[in-house]
Amino acid sequence: MGLVMLHPGFVKEERSASEIDSPEMLALVDSKARMAVPPGEDKNYFVLNPSVPPAAEVRLPPCLVVVGGKDLFRDREFEFCEKMEEMGQMLEVVSYDQMGHCFIIGEEGENCAEAVDLVEKVVSFMERFGGLQNKG
Repeated sequence: MGLVMLHPGFVKEERSASEIDSPEMLALVDSKARMAVPPGEDKNYFVLNPSVPPAAEVRLPPCLVVVGGKDLFRDREFEFCEKMEEMGQMLEVVSYDQMGHCFIIGEEGENCAEAVDLVEKVVSFMERFGGLQNKG
């Protein structure tokens, strides 16, 4: 079993540099974050800002995390990946420096080498960890 995380949108109350670099998106992110948490909670709520347990306590499945270098969430995504590694969880990180958040589903990803590469990496990961069988 494996876990594929395509551009996870982690946020916290404290602003990251990549969020500050994208002021036009912050209001939209904040409004959506408010809808995702129960009354009385803030953006540090575990759904938006997950913690990674130590592997000795809870072994998470192998995880593939895809990050866009122009993604407003990139700092939090890399922070999550660092925490996964610190906690001894199995992790693969794929970063596309010139791509934005969820580029594969927008115009940015149409006919681009990064989108093709991403699909190949996800398929490879799923063949190794997700029970996907390559039938040639």
